[in-house]
Amino acid sequence: MPGNPFMITVDKLLLEKGEQKGKHWCAITTTGEIIKELNKVAHTSYHRNIKTMVEMHYPGTKVEPIGHNGAQGWKLYIRVRTR
Repeated sequence: MPGNPFMITVDKLLLEKGEQKGKHWCAITTTGEIIKELNKVAHTSYHRNIKTMVEMHYPGTKVEPIGHNGAQGWKLYIRVRTR
């Protein structure tokens, strides 16, 4: 059963860009990078959808808008607890 392409992409970016800090794996990425990895067209609504999906699947994620109200994307500070 294939995995969710969105989750696979975000997990891949977490491993590539992240680092271990105590009991958490932390990474900084943008919605634009996720869109590029998914081979989608960057659009304001798609940036918002990606931001919402990351916040749902990775609780504790902090977001920061890029441009006016996130019109050019969002900077995502993702933290995942490790064992």
